[in-house]
Amino acid sequence: MDIYIEPVLSAPRLVIFGVSPAAQALARLAKSLGYRVEAVDPQADRTIFPEVDRLVTDLNAPELGHKSQQELGPRFAVVATLGQSDEDAIRAALSLEPAYLGVVASRKRLEQLAETLAVQGVAPESLARIRSPAGFDIGAVTPEEISLSILTEIVQVDRARSVEPKPAGAPEASAYDERDPVCGMPVLVAAAHHRADFARRTYYFCCGTCRERFLAEPERYALASDAGGAA
Repeated sequence: MDIYIEPVLSAPRLVIFGVSPAAQALARLAKSLGYRVEAVDPQADRTIFPEVDRLVTDLNAPELGHKSQQELGPRFAVVATLGQSDEDAIRAALSLEPAYLGVVASRKRLEQLAETLAVQGVAPESLARIRSPAGFDIGAVTPEEISLSILTEIVQVDRARSVEPKPAGAPEASAYDERDPVCGMPVLVAAAHHRADFARRTYYFCCGTCRERFLAEPERYALASDAGGAA
């Protein structure tokens, strides 16, 4: 019997600063992708952000930095204030110590903001963590396209954090190293739980059923595998 376990994890938290069209589009898309979304701005209300999980109208609100009981993963923050209290929003976002902080602004605008924040005492290493323009360069123009580019970058950062580091000196593995000789499915050797040895070679399987079928007729499946296919 094979038992498959799928963990149910808490939704990642995305904190969006601002009420700009880009902020609104980002909130909508993030919710559709399963994020816990919080909108932070003195003007934020349910008319502007009907779908968010929480509204915060005070940048200095204590609850902004508190983790909920459901929040186990990293935080992500995006500042999309577009000229409305940019410095205050960036300072509030930095205080969250997010795994990702993107600012919707041009590089020139960010340089101006960084100079002001440095004068106000923000550490250079904190400013260096800011990604601006936020998101990947996909030629985005509309608020929806901008939000797509930002979430794409957030997903990349999140997935990179979840990959366990390899031990020193460990060889690099390709995405899929072998194929199941029974069904032909690609198998990642490093994570394979089902394997069998035959004729001085190790074969890897996607599941226990394929392994049992192989062991019943090893010559047949081994021959097919060596020929470049599955039986």
